Amino acid sequence: MRQLRSGLRIIWVLALCVLATLGASIWLLRDVLRERFRRDVTRMAFNHNLDLLEDVRRSVAEIERVRAMQREAQWGTRPATDEMQERMRQYLAGRAEMLAGDRLVLRTLQARARARQRWWLGVPLALLGTGGAILLARRRAT
Repeated sequence: MRQLRSGLRIIWVLALCVLATLGASIWLLRDVLRERFRRDVTRMAFNHNLDLLEDVRRSVAEIERVRAMQREAQWGTRPATDEMQERMRQYLAGRAEMLAGDRLVLRTLQARARARQRWWLGVPLALLGTGGAILLARRRAT
């Protein structure tokens, strides 16, 4: 009878260990899937924003071209009516706002990518450096 009780205890302990391992595995799998989803979404956003990067370059060139026209009109080297000068001013204001928004999006994406790189590159490199320092300290001690 005594052996039966100890056998049942062992079975219960093993069953609890299996359940705990299963729960931990499900928890890790959930985190891995969530991170893969985030990475895929970020990749899609980045690939989509490659066009945004090109748009930013075009916008900067266009703004510089219109600003040059506005300066020429202001100094009288290029004839422009008051209405045309007002249109240029409004166009520049609107394009500058859109350009600032595009740059903000790009900075945000770059910051997220750098934060992710800090974790995926920084932590293993820090562990490697710590291990190397410990090895060097042990060699000097002997």
